Amino acid sequence: MKKLISSIKEIMKYFFSGLMYILPVALFFYIMILTFDLTKSLYISLVGKIHSQSTTVMLISATAFAIAYVGYYINEKKKIDIIHFIENKIFELPFVGSIAKMIKDLISSLSGDN
Repeated sequence: MKKLISSIKEIMKYFFSGLMYILPVALFFYIMILTFDLTKSLYISLVGKIHSQSTTVMLISATAFAIAYVGYYINEKKKIDIIHFIENKIFELPFVGSIAKMIKDLISSLSGDN
């Protein structure tokens, strides 16, 4: 019985370790797809339909630009109170907060911020 419990604990440890690596990547792709769909629907509402492959490339570029602009705006305007409020509330959550802190530390170490 003790061996079964220790095996279950070990499997859960591996599961959550894998989840901590996969979750940021999945979240990144989800945000990319969501932003692309928003950009595409905006383009379709203005023009009518997507005509060519170059339009798709333009939409992907606009999506990347929009995400980069939001990142720039948040980094340059450090005094956005609502962002800090939401960030602090997320950090207070037991499991999600530790994952969010890990992701923030990873991003800051990759971007060279201290």
